[in-house]
Amino acid sequence: MKKKPTDKKHISNELVRRGHFDHLFTPTQKHFFNMVDESNDTTLFWLAARKSGKSYSAFLYGLKFIFKHRNYGKPIIVRHIFPTIKLAKEVMSALWTEIKDIIPTELQPRYNRTEGKFTFPWGAEYILGGSLPENQDSSRGPFCALFIFDECAFWHKESFHIFINSVLKPQATHYQDIVKYIYITTPPKDIDHPAYNDIFKQSIKKKTAHISTIYDNPFLNEATIAKIKDEVGGEESDAWQREYLCELVIDRSALVVPEFDENDHVSDDIPPRVDNFGRSVLFRPIVGGDAGLVDNTFFVFGYHDYIHDKYIVLGEWYGNYKTLAEIKDAYDNGIEEHFKDWLEPETVLDIFEIAAYDLRHEHEMNFARPRKAKVEETISFIRDCFINDKVLIHNSCERLIWELGNAIWNEKRTEISRSSKQSHGDGIMALAYALREVSWGTRPEDISSGLEFNKIRRSR
Repeated sequence: MKKKPTDKKHISNELVRRGHFDHLFTPTQKHFFNMVDESNDTTLFWLAARKSGKSYSAFLYGLKFIFKHRNYGKPIIVRHIFPTIKLAKEVMSALWTEIKDIIPTELQPRYNRTEGKFTFPWGAEYILGGSLPENQDSSRGPFCALFIFDECAFWHKESFHIFINSVLKPQATHYQDIVKYIYITTPPKDIDHPAYNDIFKQSIKKKTAHISTIYDNPFLNEATIAKIKDEVGGEESDAWQREYLCELVIDRSALVVPEFDENDHVSDDIPPRVDNFGRSVLFRPIVGGDAGLVDNTFFVFGYHDYIHDKYIVLGEWYGNYKTLAEIKDAYDNGIEEHFKDWLEPETVLDIFEIAAYDLRHEHEMNFARPRKAKVEETISFIRDCFINDKVLIHNSCERLIWELGNAIWNEKRTEISRSSKQSHGDGIMALAYALREVSWGTRPEDISSGLEFNKIRRSR
């Protein structure tokens, strides 16, 4: 006898009633959420392309979790956090319209869009939230057994760890036997975002990460995929590689110094200090520094090679929350390591006035204040230096190289974006201050009053 069209829905409803949702997932979704269920780890990460059904399948899994633990003994609460609460309500309202019929009528939750909450007949709750600081307090609560962090690589980055560790995770105290933290996102433009740089990298090491591309979506045929590829700029476009192939591609339009090219501007082969006749020469050492004290402090140790007319960076030093004595020791060690038996270095250091006075008078450190301009003017200057091939960096300067290749502007492009690794681009700024002091196209002896000028500047 031929089955009625309603039989398929009847079977699905009965499976859901028993807490079985696997028949609703695509193969790649099922692979990831089976890994969530089977892993002894509480933290799992899904790096997924656009068109992967991330939020849809995460919602299904949250419902499955609630049905599976109906008899747990304590209220089951799921929190599904998006970049903003507005986005959470828009996405989940649309998904609920699509998913509602999957749930048997007598078990369907009551949805309150204003509160961003689904309440089930037996008391379980599915609560929406946003990552912005002004949204975070609304995600406080006594209990939570499952956390879904949706598009987590686009959350407010500066409060990312504080929000998760201080606001959300304490709610899982009484659910340690079942709690899960599920991170789901497309690749970020900013690869220094903590979701990628901390959580994803840890998950890769622990083998609790899953990566899926647009080719893993069984609902898209070759023609549709080709059309999408063409619409976003083709095979070589950043959007295609990042959004659909899950490759970590930096948005070059947001880079602070897009002209920096590691192949051209980094080397372990520094030119010898000899002239065209093989005679030893004295080059002018210049140290650039940016001291934050309660933030990063960064020094670049380099010199002007007047033969090639380049600023050569030999070394770097950086540290967080350092005292003035520690900063002076780091500076002295850098001078000893890189400039022993050289001319006395000219040092420029950006530091606030009271600390500058103490460094000079209590710690006997000689330096001048940098010739500062607006941030965009300073960055424009350093970009010109790279365009004109005026900088060569020794490959041991890993932090500076990373900043030059990865530091990005904030959304308003008014300053360098702050993050755990690049801070405010302290290495870039230290390099810029040093480059400002180079007398391009001249030899040290051609600067007639160079030493006197240096003494005058240091006394300021």
